[in-house]
Amino acid sequence: MNRELSLDAAFEALEALSEFLNDAVMPCESRTLYQVKLAVHELCMNIVQHAYAGEAGVIVLSVERERLSLSLEIRDFARRGLEVSLTGKAPDPFDLPESGWGMPIVHRVMDTVVYHRLADGNQWLLSKKMDS
Repeated sequence: MNRELSLDAAFEALEALSEFLNDAVMPCESRTLYQVKLAVHELCMNIVQHAYAGEAGVIVLSVERERLSLSLEIRDFARRGLEVSLTGKAPDPFDLPESGWGMPIVHRVMDTVVYHRLADGNQWLLSKKMDS
């Protein structure tokens, strides 16, 4: 199953993420769904706050669910890259410029986190093994 959501890069628009992810990720254990929703929400908040930084824009979220595997692509078209784009192991929130907990949550919840700075924005590729 593939699904895509395009939303305004504004904090108010992020409310649409929860319902979209409910439909795209179900069925799975509620704790796993909650964790994925939290990680995606935190990453999108970072995009709104840091990449767009008050500018108008769009965030496109694509989700592919196959039995026990979930793949997500989060794409924006912001002129700025994300300083908190660390990949690999979860960063220490106290080492980040804002001492934020969003990116450590993303890295802790998701199995893989890959970031690419593109000529016209940012791309995040995330994956998570799901419960049956």
